[in-house]
Amino acid sequence: MVTRRRFIGGALGAAAAAAAAAAGVPLELAGELADAGDAPNASPAASSPAGAGAECVLLDLGSRREIRESFAGYESALTSIAVSWSRSTGEVRHYPRLIVAPAATGLDSAAVTLLAILACTGSTVVVELASAFAEDASSFDSDREALREMMGVEIGQPVNLWPRRSSGMPYVNYLWPARVSVRDFSRVLPLTVPDGDAIAHVGDMPVAVRCRKDLGTILILGSPLGAALRSGDAEARRWLGRVVESSRGRMVDYEARQREIIAARAAR
Repeated sequence: MVTRRRFIGGALGAAAAAAAAAAGVPLELAGELADAGDAPNASPAASSPAGAGAECVLLDLGSRREIRESFAGYESALTSIAVSWSRSTGEVRHYPRLIVAPAATGLDSAAVTLLAILACTGSTVVVELASAFAEDASSFDSDREALREMMGVEIGQPVNLWPRRSSGMPYVNYLWPARVSVRDFSRVLPLTVPDGDAIAHVGDMPVAVRCRKDLGTILILGSPLGAALRSGDAEARRWLGRVVESSRGRMVDYEARQREIIAARAAR
């Protein structure tokens, strides 16, 4: 029997794979998304597509109560720097420069593959993980398995930053795309990736990584940034502003994207 969840998940996978193929994304990656969307644990597709033309899409990949605070933080920060944005619960119908998935948890291979495909077409994708706050072990395990399988990212056990055993405020020190320090009194996830760069640390512990995907980039944050953005933290907002600038520099028009993908595949 085909359940509604499997039917919708399969529809999401097929639609995204078709869009990826039209954009010139490598066929094997498009096929992976279609297969993942048909999996029994695939995420349901959205009934709320992103508005066409928005520079940034805020994507709900399935989050818990922190999503309201996190979404509000990104919405406020993007508005303050005059970046057009729209919200979506899964469907992206155009090629935005920037895609942000706030407070994401309970991920599966379909969701992670969708993010990889969006990055392959030139977008900068930011995934703010809420795995450290997952209410059950299954959500945390799902995030860890999906990111390991699809991106090679390893997630460690959550680390409480407060109360600290040493003196001083707990800070997340970002190295890219801007050197900023953002206070965080919650929990963070240690992150490592063999073929990527650590872009933020708490002490010596990497808590954010950058993965390059063909024409685009995926930034995975193990420290929640939405709350700091909502409170008006100047350093957090400066970091997001630099991410926007970086995404504008990386994004290319459709024809140029086609040419680069074709050339990259021919060189393999």
